[in-house]
Parts: sequence; C-alpha cells; structure tokens
Amino acid sequence: MDIWKKYKKKKLEGLEEAIREKKADSIVIPLLNKINEKEGWVTTSSCAGRISLLSMEESKKDAEFYKKWHREIELNEFEEALKEYKWKKPLWFRVESLILHVICRDLSSAEEFFRIGRKAGVKHGGIIPVKEKRYMVELMGTPGMIIPIKECENAEWERIIGMGNKILKRNYERLEKLGSLI
Repeated sequence: MDIWKKYKKKKLEGLEEAIREKKADSIVIPLLNKINEKEGWVTTSSCAGRISLLSMEESKKDAEFYKKWHREIELNEFEEALKEYKWKKPLWFRVESLILHVICRDLSSAEEFFRIGRKAGVKHGGIIPVKEKRYMVELMGTPGMIIPIKECENAEWERIIGMGNKILKRNYERLEKLGSLI
C-alpha cells in the first residue's frame, strides 16, 4: 500500500471512531463521506457550523464552552441554559460558520476541491502545503457573530437566536451545494 493510501486509511479510521463516539458533527457527516469517496481527498477536522454559549472574561485564552449545539436551537433551550448558568464569567452567544479541512494527495486534487468550494459559495479558504507533498484545503464560511449576553434584554433573545439559526441555515445550504457539485 502506498503512502497516500495508508495516510487516508488512518484518517478514515479516525473519522469512524469520532462518529462512533458521537464526537463528529452529525450534520456534516454525509458530506464528509461523499468527499472521502474521492481517491485524492480525505477529510480532517470539519464542522457544519455551531451555536454556542461561551464563558469568557476578555479573550479566547480564558474561554470555556458552556453549551454548544451543532444545529439550530429553540428559544426555550437557550433560556434553560441561561437559568442553569452560574455566572462565574460573562457569557457570550456565539455562532460559528462552517469549516472544512480536506487533505489532498497532490496540488491538482487540492485545486479541484478548492474550485468546487468556491462554486458552492464558500468565500474564504486556501490551499496550504503540508508534509509529504500533500496539500490541505481549508474552506470557511463567512457569517458568524458573537454577542455578550449581559448586554441583551430578554425580549431580544428570540431575535438573536433567529439570526444565529439563519446563519446556520446558510451554512447548510452551502454544504448541500458543495455536496451536489462533487
């Protein structure tokens, strides 16, 4: 077995383990499987986007996830999470965009995947050389937001959650389009 096939096999075993242990973002798994069917590509850490509540003073260095969802959320879930929070640090509502990492066997495979990502509407990304003549394509969605909870009134929460869910929906649409182009 050549070096690429061994490398890809090891990465796929890691993905299978993450899926079994429910550590993988379930929404993105069908797309990852589709990408991994291609000979010259293998996925690494990837996410369809998420909503989280982050406990953080001033910077990401002291941040801790309090809650995170890899899906759209309901107002009652959010309110319940707030009731349970002990307010040790300020709490932030955060929406993160999609991110895909795909290791490619060679530069032409990387360029092909990158072009497909751009056609799917993913605006940010690049091709990064990695060891053993492989290339990583990183694709990142553009929308996201972070809002301090203490600055928001209860009446605003429904609107904020709606905005966060809308960002996730856009992520899902781009991922679906990417899957259809592969």
